Amino acid sequence: MSYALTNWKLIRIHGRDPVQLMQGQTTVDAKKLQEGCGVNGALCTPKGRMVANFGMAFFEGDIWLSLPADRVDAVQTALARFLPFFGCELSVTDYHGVGSEAPMDAPIVMDLDGLFENWLPQAVEASPGWEAQRISKGLGWIDAHSNEAFTPQQLHLQSLGGISFTKGCYTGQEVIARTEHLGQVKKSLVPVSLSQACPPQDLFVDERKVGFLLNTAGDQGLAILGGEVKQCQTSDGVNITREALPYEIVSPIKSRQNR
Repeated sequence: MSYALTNWKLIRIHGRDPVQLMQGQTTVDAKKLQEGCGVNGALCTPKGRMVANFGMAFFEGDIWLSLPADRVDAVQTALARFLPFFGCELSVTDYHGVGSEAPMDAPIVMDLDGLFENWLPQAVEASPGWEAQRISKGLGWIDAHSNEAFTPQQLHLQSLGGISFTKGCYTGQEVIARTEHLGQVKKSLVPVSLSQACPPQDLFVDERKVGFLLNTAGDQGLAILGGEVKQCQTSDGVNITREALPYEIVSPIKSRQNR
């Protein structure tokens, strides 16, 4: 089944040297991207907090990012002072995105480790429900509610092929590398069930803040919680129950596995 990426956009970074620009600004090793193939990645602040996470691909000499529509302006702002140094511009394309569990015949295919985003210049019939599919696979995303709030490891990008620990320096790299060397983060992404639908918001146990409800689709969601929290609530009484993460958390630097 295919799903319409209604709330996602594909942006193109083009000009003299978009690869070198993104090599120094994202968690992805842009120099290793293959034509038309994309991977998980993130753009961070110097403190290692994500402005956005996305699929990132190389296609026709340019870098292309697939991301929630409300992250386009934030990414533009974060990159604005670097674009001129590399003779680059950023533009929003009119490509159409289709999500699926297997790659489609499309010019740009983002492999998100369990799901695929397929980007085409023409419209393709597809169903709603892409956010629910991402949630079922444990693939969280940053939006306006969580701007600059979490590190890549809190969304498990190290386990989803979204962080290069060998390419050298980039914005936020020092914090991200130190986090990986020192050990597991205190709070990270887990699937949750909701007693009723509600938007992203803070989560509590007995009025003590314990985490954040990151993404939701109906009665399912993804939350940032500590390992000891099994159940919690929103401020207006929606019950949140922790579920099992559908993949293992594995460090590319250390041979550890965490639950």
